[in-house]
Formats: sequence, C-alpha cells, structure tokens
Amino acid sequence: MTKKTRIVFCQGPIQLLNCIALLECRKTLCPAEAHTDYLLLGGMCSQDKTAGIVHAAQSIATLWPWEKIVDLSADETSICQQYRNAPRKAEGMLREICGLPGADEVFTQRNWQPVNEVLLNAYRDAYHVCTGDGLGIVDFSFTDYFVPYHEVNTFLSIFHNNFRENTAKTGKKPLLRIFDRQHLLAAIDRYIAVSAEYRGTLPTTRPEAAILLLTSNLSEAEFAPLASEIDLYVNLVAAVYRGEEVVVKPHPRERSDKADMVANALRERLGAQVHCIEHPLLRSLPVEILLRQYRFRHFLGLQTSAMRNALFLYGKEPDRFCFSREILPFYYPGVRNYLGNLFRMEKIIQKRIATWDGKSILFDTRIDKRSRADYQIFLQGERLARQGKRKEASECFRKANEIDSNFALPYFGQGLLDLEEGEPGQAIRNLRKAYECNPSNAGLVFDLYHTMVKAAGNEEAETMLDDFFASPHPAIDAPNIFLRLFTEATPSLQDAATEARLDTDCLFDLLESWAEKNISAEQPEGRFLRQLMGTAIGSALRRRFHHLRPTCKEFPGNHVVILSDGSVTTCCMDWRGSNTFASLYEKPLEKIWKEEVRAALRGDLYDFELCSQCVGSARTPQLTADTATRQAWRRTEEGFPDSLTIEVMGACNYACCPAREVGTLRPVKPDLGLIFAHIESMLPGIRRLRLFNWGEPLLHDGLADFITQCRKASPKIVLLVSSNGILLDEAMARCFVNNRVEHLVISAHGAPGTESMLRYSKKNADYDKVLGNVRRLLDIRNKSNAVYPKVSLRAILFSWNDSEEAMGRFRRDAASLGLSAANGHPDHDNYHWILDSGGLGKNASKRFYRGSGELERLINDKEFFAPKAS
Repeated sequence: MTKKTRIVFCQGPIQLLNCIALLECRKTLCPAEAHTDYLLLGGMCSQDKTAGIVHAAQSIATLWPWEKIVDLSADETSICQQYRNAPRKAEGMLREICGLPGADEVFTQRNWQPVNEVLLNAYRDAYHVCTGDGLGIVDFSFTDYFVPYHEVNTFLSIFHNNFRENTAKTGKKPLLRIFDRQHLLAAIDRYIAVSAEYRGTLPTTRPEAAILLLTSNLSEAEFAPLASEIDLYVNLVAAVYRGEEVVVKPHPRERSDKADMVANALRERLGAQVHCIEHPLLRSLPVEILLRQYRFRHFLGLQTSAMRNALFLYGKEPDRFCFSREILPFYYPGVRNYLGNLFRMEKIIQKRIATWDGKSILFDTRIDKRSRADYQIFLQGERLARQGKRKEASECFRKANEIDSNFALPYFGQGLLDLEEGEPGQAIRNLRKAYECNPSNAGLVFDLYHTMVKAAGNEEAETMLDDFFASPHPAIDAPNIFLRLFTEATPSLQDAATEARLDTDCLFDLLESWAEKNISAEQPEGRFLRQLMGTAIGSALRRRFHHLRPTCKEFPGNHVVILSDGSVTTCCMDWRGSNTFASLYEKPLEKIWKEEVRAALRGDLYDFELCSQCVGSARTPQLTADTATRQAWRRTEEGFPDSLTIEVMGACNYACCPAREVGTLRPVKPDLGLIFAHIESMLPGIRRLRLFNWGEPLLHDGLADFITQCRKASPKIVLLVSSNGILLDEAMARCFVNNRVEHLVISAHGAPGTESMLRYSKKNADYDKVLGNVRRLLDIRNKSNAVYPKVSLRAILFSWNDSEEAMGRFRRDAASLGLSAANGHPDHDNYHWILDSGGLGKNASKRFYRGSGELERLINDKEFFAPKAS
C-alpha cells in the first residue's frame, strides 16, 4: 500500500494535542489509510518565549510516530519577510526546510499568521484540513462583512489587521473539520500516562481545595493596560475566594514577571496564599491537561480558548468553571463581538458533533474576485487612515463603495474620519448607510449607534437613542444592547439613554425577560437593575415590576423576624436591620403582616439595601424572588406567616459572630412583655416559633416567663431555641421541659475542648460546663418522663478541629450524653457538625468542604447537618 505524505503544522501544545487526537480519529474512521507524517512547529511567539512552548510541544509530540519533526522557530522570520516581497521564493524555502517537494494532505491552524498562508500556497494541490485550539473548530465569528452571512465560516481572527489582506490575496480556504471531545480526552489521558517530567511539580498538595487561576496575554497584546488586567484577576478570584490556596498558571506568551505581579496583588488585596507554577514544562503545557489530572475547587480565567476548551471538555460542573466578562470593555469592538458570539456558537458546535458523519466537510466559504478587490481597496484606506492621511483614505473608501454600494465597512470608516474632522452630521449619515448595508449584524449595529451617540453629543443623544430602540433590528437583542450602552457610556449619556429608553417598550421588555430569573447582584444585569431602581424613575419601575424589585433570596418569605428593637422583617436574619418594615412597638404584628409586607410586595416605595452578608443565599444576594416563593407567600398573605423568629437578645456572651456589632445598630434587649402583647393574636395560626436570631437568648432574664406565655397562648406551636449553653442553668432547663420546647440546639463551635472553642468564641467558652449543663437538662427531662426538648449538640468544623482525634473525642462526649448521629434531625437527641459559613469562611476546614468525599462520608454516617424538608 502506498503511503500518503501528510504535513501537520502546529503553533502550540494544545493545537498539537488536538491534531494528534484528530489523527487518531481519522485512523479509527479510515483504518485502511496509511500516512507518513511530518510535524512542523512554528508561528508561536517571540524568540524569548519560544523555548518553553517548543519544549511542551515536543513532549506532546511523542504521542505520535512522526517521520520527522521540524522546528521552524529559527527560520520563520526570514520566511515571512521573504514572503512579503517574493512569495514563490518563500514557498520554496519552506518546502526545502521540510524536505518535501509535495504533500497529499496539509493540516493548518485556525488563524491566519503568515506561516499558515505560506504553507497553504507551498502545497497548493494538497488536501487542506484546518484545526483549532482543542475544539477542532476554526472560527466562531459572526462578524464577516465582505461575504454572505453564514452561521460558521472559515475566516479567522478578523480583528487582526493582516488577516483581511492576506485572505483577500490568496482566497485559499482550508476545509473545516470537527470531532467528538472524547478523542481529545483520550489523547490527554495518553499523555498523562506516559509523561513523568512534570510529576510532583504542582505547587500545592491539595488541588481539590485550591483555586487555579489562568492568566492571559491581554496587556502584551495591547487589549488592556497591565494594571487593569491585574485588577481583573483580583476581582475574579475575589468573587469565589473563601480562604483557599490560589495557584497561578501563567500564559506561555505573557511577560515573565506578570504572574508574580498577579500573585503579589492577590496576597496584598485578599490576603491569599498564592503559588505560581514555576516548572518550565508545566508552565507551557495546556491547562486542559492539568484539569484532567487534578481536580481544582475552582478554575478561573478570562474568555479565552483555554476556558472554552475547559467548558467544552469538563463543563458538566459549571460551578467549578468561572470566567470573567469584565474584560469586554477593554477589548475594542471586533474582539468584543467575537467573544460575545462564543456562547451562541457552542450550541451550533454541539449540534454539528451530534450529526457529523466523520467524513463530510462541515463548513466552507468562498470569496469571489470582485469581493477580494473591493476589500483590498478598503484595507488600503484603513492603512492610510491610521497613517493620518485622511484625504487619501477617504478616496479609497469612496472607491470601495463604488464597486459595491452595499459594503458596510467603507461607510463606517468614512464616518470615523468625519468624526475626526469635526463633522458629526456627515458622520451620522455615513454611519447610517453602514447600518443599512448590514442591519443583521448586532455587533456592527451597536458600534454604529454607540459611535453616532458620541458624534451627536449629549444634546442629541436622546433623539438618537430613541430612534435606535424604536426601530426594528433583525437578529439584534435590543435590551442587551441598551444594557451595554448604559454600562459603557458616560454618566450624561447614561441619563440620556435612560430617558430615551423610557419612551419605548424596550426597557419593559428587558425587565419582563428577567421576570422568572434569579439575578445575582454581581451580574451585569443585576448591577444595571439596581442602578435603575435607584434613579428618579425607580418608583415607576418598582410599581410596575414589583416582582423584579431588588431583594434577597428570602423575600418575600412566609416567615417573620422580629429584631431586638421591635422592628419587623421577612428577610432572613438581617443582623444589620437594613430591610425592616414597621416597628412592633408601633402596631400589632398582624397589622404589619397584612399591610406593610403586602404593600412592599405590591410595589410601594420600599427599598432593600441587599444585605452583603446574606446568610440565606451564601453571600450571593439575589435581585428577584423565585416564583415558588412568591406563590407560597401569596397563599399565606391573607392568613398568617408559617413561622416567627424573635431576636430575644441582641447581645452575646461570646464574641464570634455579628452579634457583637448589633449593639451598635439597635437596642439589644427587647421588651418581651410588649412583644407578646403584639403577637398573641397571631400565635395560634403560626406553626413554629424560633426564639433566637443574633445574640444569646438565655441572657434575657424574662425568657422563661415569655416561653410560658407563648405555650399557654398556643398549645400546638412548635418552640425552638438555640443557645451556646453556657447559661443553661437548672431553672431554665426546667422551663424548657415544663413548657415543651420541642428542640434545643446547643452550639459548641470549635469543640471539643475549651481552648479549641475559645479560638472561635474569643471569650467565656467552657466546654466541660456546656456538657455538664446539657447532661443536667437531659436528667431533668428523663426523670420527668418528658419527651422534649430534643437536644442537638452542634459544632462547626474548622481547620483546627477536623482531625480524626478531635472528632473522635467529640463523638465520645456526645455518646456519653446519650446523643446519636441523626443528621441533626430534631426527632432524636443528636450530635452533628456544620461548615463555617457554608464552607466559605477563612478558617473553614480544608478536609471537609462541599463536594469532598470526606464530607459525603460524614453525611452518609448521619454526622453532618442535613435537615429534612419542611
């Protein structure tokens, strides 16, 4: 059998890994074919950064039996220089370096760097296949202005100046291929199995409890200032950081000291423990390999091909993969549009994978000679404009539109020239023509109108924007375009944009589209909505869209919380007292429930401040309440809340939680007698009464009498108390038993041991005293032949008390009291553990965390708090 000659050109390790996976796929599909394979490495980056990338590529190259490996690094510059002046000579140089006068197949890459083009033309008669950075896809762009619109086309990196010219000259198009992700995963697994050079060099021993931060080369590519890029990484880590180690993997093409600069910024601003990957091979290996070999708690990065590959390969667990949209304002429009379309493109990719037969050409695009000539003239004008030769540039744009009056870019270019010449009226006319040529291109439309608003100035901005939002735009998401404009424009333009928007239904369309979503306050939409709610138009918006009002996850809830100053809220525990209704001292609870709470839901001027510490939503306060919660509230709004929480005391004898700050915000000791008078009428209709919030309830000397009154007023109500147990004396124990307090939670956080507890409580903790007080209560209960209260002994798992030795002692102490493991369910006397701030606290256990096998074991052994559904 005659072997075919195949040349594979790669510009980096992930591209090579992708090509090897593709070759394996081809081998499976066509087992009868035989090839002699040659590998070309080149087009990587500047000489000072090439060595590490070449090393990584050569390491990966061992996965395939190459006939020859050619490193073009030393010859690439001379080939490209020669190609500008004598393309045929450059093609001959490349053939000579490869040692191949001809080839049957050529694999090129997804960009239009010069070597790709030389290779295409050096082997014109070969069958061309184009691959990408891990996906087997060449392009995601929707922003091709000079050919008919296609879902996917083979035009690559259109925001690079040299691409358009090179494409227009040759017209050569590689064929596009795509293959299933399993082939790439198999290649990654093979590499992990055979490569030993970088083993043991990861700068953390517990990647499962660490954050992996992938930096990019934005500042090197002049997409963003270095300081701004570093700010992005700090903000990205801060969004998920809860005391984990941070591992920084530098981009292979970034400046050598940037990773250290990022690490220092994270240490200074977040107090994080940060490690940079130093091993030269590990620095240059594709991050896709690291993610396959090590399971990190979070993988953070910007919108890069590496992040897209990670989502493509491993994205079944979206909480682990976080990428920043904040970079978008730093990109100029072409890149912003390119990145924005990645999300829509992913669905198309998946569809193609599901239906591809493995052989046919998926996508192909051709340019006719007329379009190439027209585009060359436009490019000439673009170059002249950059050189400051406006008159000559304007002439080129005019000629380009004479050839094709429907070519949008020359009009756009002329409009920009008009702006520079101080002629906004003429600029607007040309920009409108550009829009008329290509109204379906959402990115172009936005850039046009954004530019027109700048041209018009603040006085005309309102009219301009009103015209934009009132006009139909095929294939354009007007609400999100407005959102982008609002967040990117100057404050004065924002005001004009807002006023213009209110004259149309577009703003209401935007809000309606969010009606059934939970929008985080950290999302762009959330910030935007909060901004609007705080403007002069906020009251109108709140009345019309009461269901979209800024609120936390718990509002509107079917429970009521009475704080120590008598104020009422339905917003979880609200230690700041920032989301309160009226005071209980001013009107009865029933009246507040039926008037104040309902009025707030209906849209009166009641503004939430969004508790930043929000316990109910794990520090991610939401801007809308979900449908089920709203419906639950409406079912009870004519009756009574399901549960009532009373902050019996706003002070504490410990100094561990926000209770120590409550005294600076409100009176800490409520009048329980007056509170009872105002809630008595509602108690028979309430299912549960919780006598705790912030503070230690047993500090209040009137608690025993209050419990007796509540039990008498409602024999069926379920009473719950939570305490640290230090003040649980005999009298209080008998009160709990005699008044059938169903559930008592004793928080021995930091236990076992007094010294260990003091690391959390800061003062007054006494482990043995707490155990003795619990033992006495249980003796009183048992001697009285009573069933209640059921006792839960609870401890937070910190980094200092999560060892088997410490946990074993806590188990033995609990067993000596007659407590068993029951996931904290109040129908049993039990002991259990919980996490510090849901596992996000700075002292949280590194052994037990959400998703860890250790925590799953604890849950299965019924030793971790897992409440039953209400």
